[in-house]
Amino acid sequence: MSASVNAMFSRFSRLCINQAIAVRTVHTQVSPLLFKVSEQLCAEPMKKKKKVDPMKQFAKEAKKLKKIEREIRRLDKKGRILKPIDELDSVRRLSKELELRKRERTVLSFDEMENRVLLYKDWTRYKAQQRRLDCITLRRLQNSQTKALDELRKESEDLYQKAIQIDEGMLALNITGPLSTPPIKSFEPTDGEYVDKTRKYDETEIEIPKIELTSKRRR
Repeated sequence: MSASVNAMFSRFSRLCINQAIAVRTVHTQVSPLLFKVSEQLCAEPMKKKKKVDPMKQFAKEAKKLKKIEREIRRLDKKGRILKPIDELDSVRRLSKELELRKRERTVLSFDEMENRVLLYKDWTRYKAQQRRLDCITLRRLQNSQTKALDELRKESEDLYQKAIQIDEGMLALNITGPLSTPPIKSFEPTDGEYVDKTRKYDETEIEIPKIELTSKRRR
């Protein structure tokens, strides 16, 4: 009898909202150091599961499957869509106009071809003679310079060392001016917004999910 009464009281005690929970406090000093034990917290009730209509779930999955199948048929028909390259757009446009831009080759007569060959040979002989004379002139100047430096070295070693130094005054370059552009005092920047027009190409992968219709029998 006592066991049943205790069980009944324990059931009614669960209905009480504000239960008196004892808090244990262990301390080694009066203040300020304290060691406290955390309070006992009750468990949160479980959330109620929502009932899902199996027919609506099946229709949703079937709609998703049709969309994926339509995308697969489009890829099989047109192939994989590649990211366009802006540099090749002009090349494709010009390839379409290839017949319009095609020029017929001019047919030269035999006399004209002979004249061009003779002119090319004369020009080649002229440039070869010009290069030969330039090499002779440079060699003569180099020999004269070497002979003059040898004679100068015999006279004075200091003058010779100064003579063979690099002349920095031959390529003098002096630039004077501000290192950076100064700001305009009366300039007032206009208010506006920045719009990013960069084209983005996202490649998506298609995955076909498995659709299984599971229905529970009502009792």
